[in-house]
Amino acid sequence: MRMAEWDEAGLRPLFGHQEAWLTGEIEEIGGVEMSAYAVSMPGGGLDRLLVATDLGLLDAERSEDPAGLTILAAALVPWRAVTDVRLRWDARLDASFRPRVRWRLEVGIPAIAIADPVHDAALLALWRTCVRGAAGELRPPKTE
Repeated sequence: MRMAEWDEAGLRPLFGHQEAWLTGEIEEIGGVEMSAYAVSMPGGGLDRLLVATDLGLLDAERSEDPAGLTILAAALVPWRAVTDVRLRWDARLDASFRPRVRWRLEVGIPAIAIADPVHDAALLALWRTCVRGAAGELRPPKTE
């Protein structure tokens, strides 16, 4: 799932206007967005926007300054520096005796822990991209 698809699905937190900001920066450095996920951080007031690109994992934090203006601070972590990508889960039976899986994504660097995903397929897409990137399977496009 990409940033635009996340917002179109109405998932929270929205990437909102910051989708255009992040897309512009990714394009400026010659990257391509592959998957994305957004998380509201405990305590409110801060959202974490994760975008897996062919170049690395973009880790952004969105907050507001005292005047209420948006601040977006981001770092692009090259895939060779991303470590300890783990997918964990537990399965339980619901009241109708159907198994229900609860997924968790953990990454060592950058430190990421998503324990209660708002969208399973988006989390799994981010995990797959991170695993492929950390294994060196994603290559930036060749420049001429």
